[in-house]
Amino acid sequence: MNNEVIDAGMAQNLQNKAILENDLWIWAVYQNPEEFPGKFIARPWSTKLHGSFGFVLVGDTLKALRAQLPWGLTWMERDEDDEPGVVETWL
Repeated sequence: MNNEVIDAGMAQNLQNKAILENDLWIWAVYQNPEEFPGKFIARPWSTKLHGSFGFVLVGDTLKALRAQLPWGLTWMERDEDDEPGVVETWL
């Protein structure tokens, strides 16, 4: 999977566009993923397209990663059905 790193401004713009298109995005936060060892990443998943995109937010800490997430999201605990590495999700 392509992992283009985007910044907080781009994430907000993409989230706003998704809302205008009636698409619900879920941002899955991963700790220590293979492609970014020692980091936290957030990858958006589209409920309309039933998949993820080729871009991610990256942070050195969970706090730093959370600060980059689009405004207005709601935190959700990790679900037992989440894939390994997911620490939390934002909707």
